[in-house]
Amino acid sequence: MITMKLHKGGLTGPVFTCDFCGGTITDAADANATWTPKDGEREGDSIPFRVICKDCDRGRAGGRCWQQLDHFLVYLEHNSNFDRTKAIQGVNGLARLA
Repeated sequence: MITMKLHKGGLTGPVFTCDFCGGTITDAADANATWTPKDGEREGDSIPFRVICKDCDRGRAGGRCWQQLDHFLVYLEHNSNFDRTKAIQGVNGLARLA
């Protein structure tokens, strides 16, 4: 799940949290985007997904599809025509969030 987290100095910013344990995902390579396919899905259907840290995802039952979160974000960036350079230029005070 994506939530807003309060950072030092009173600033807030979006973070991924595990849908099972609620922990903050600090490295996208340490989490998966998971979803369960449904019978009768057609091209263009929306399919809900969960973000699950790999500690919670280990040993879970099959029948689900998954993609490592960092790979998922690359596809999301592509599918939404996200221009990283333009977005970074438009963000004021990004360094204060670190």
